[in-house]
Amino acid sequence: MTLPSRLLVLAVLIFAAIPAQARDMTGKGGVGLLITTEGMPMAVFRYWRTNLALEGLVGYVSTTAVPARVTRPDLTQLRFALGILYRIADAPKASLAIGIRPWLQYTLASYAVFYRPNVPTPVDDGSWRFGAEIPLHGELFLNDHFSLIGHVGLTIDLGQPLGRSDGATTALDQAKDTSVLIGVRGGFAGGAGFTYYF
Repeated sequence: MTLPSRLLVLAVLIFAAIPAQARDMTGKGGVGLLITTEGMPMAVFRYWRTNLALEGLVGYVSTTAVPARVTRPDLTQLRFALGILYRIADAPKASLAIGIRPWLQYTLASYAVFYRPNVPTPVDDGSWRFGAEIPLHGELFLNDHFSLIGHVGLTIDLGQPLGRSDGATTALDQAKDTSVLIGVRGGFAGGAGFTYYF
């Protein structure tokens, strides 16, 4: 092997051994927007401390059905969430974290009930639900300040039993004291959005 080829091999080995530097997010905070699979836009604040991030999220959505009936009411939803993320993988342009996000949501359903023909009686029915999701959070950095985010995960929530879309009730829903009923749901959560770090 000639001297130039040996130097070339040595240079390749030296540069191949240099580790890729992970993105340092320590002490950086950012604001952004997350659209969930439930169709709720959420404002996000995230602050990184080394491998741990703290989050605050607020979401609001309002839908109007025409006409508003018991089976299709006007809905207004407001959700507050806090989150903790722990980074499990890092790269120069991306990171992956797992966490937990407990949340509290208020839902106001407005509809008309016809006790007499052609005489609508407006009804406002508000309820609270609370739950938590366990997101697997991915972040792709386009530059030092802007990133695209996405997450998938498991979720569970508790609250009053949710109405069925066909308006039917279950035997449990027909109990005399419905104020003590609790419905539990589990499922998948997801979302995508962006964050601007300052």
